Amino acid sequence: MKRGDETRARVLRTTLELMWLHGYGSITVDGICERSEIQKGSFYHFFRSKADVAAAALETYWESIHPDFERIFGEKSVPAIQRIINYFDHVYRRQLRRRRMMGQVMGCPFVTLGTEVIKHENLLSAKARELMERYCRYFESALREADAKREIQIRDPRVKARELYAYLIGSMVQARIHNDLGILRQLSTGVRPLLRSSEAAPHVGALTDAGPIASVGARSRR
Repeated sequence: MKRGDETRARVLRTTLELMWLHGYGSITVDGICERSEIQKGSFYHFFRSKADVAAAALETYWESIHPDFERIFGEKSVPAIQRIINYFDHVYRRQLRRRRMMGQVMGCPFVTLGTEVIKHENLLSAKARELMERYCRYFESALREADAKREIQIRDPRVKARELYAYLIGSMVQARIHNDLGILRQLSTGVRPLLRSSEAAPHVGALTDAGPIASVGARSRR
């Protein structure tokens, strides 16, 4: 990596860490430069403003977690519904590692920052929404595959994907507020009821701890 690239990467890491820990409103360009050990002129060589570097830092964070999405959701030998469950397990393990590194539960930077700046920084809030949408596409794609393969029957995979995302983000927000990783320990258990069919599926159901979930109609007849 060239020196300029190393400097830019360091600024991005610093910006993300400061925003994630202290909030977007509490950081300044001067503070980013001091923590990154660079001159302000170097900062403006790479970025136009605080909002610009913040949006770039979020994109860099996405690039760091994107391989995990590809690995988990791209594992075609695993049923699509199980891939979603596996991803929720992965989130808990990732949050566990971050707490060890940062000393507190970190949650999701897209939501933490997106909600803070929604009325003030169009560039940053737009980037947060864009990255949230990318998140949901993985859920939606897996749900469509599960529906096509009769693992589950869903009226609207797009709506269901956002329901899964809302559950995930809500859990992470609570864990961050209470600084309690125990809230995330049962993420994959909690998501299973959300992965039941929206309509009665005549054949294969989604996975549970006890095996396939029976169709809604089959359960009602028991």
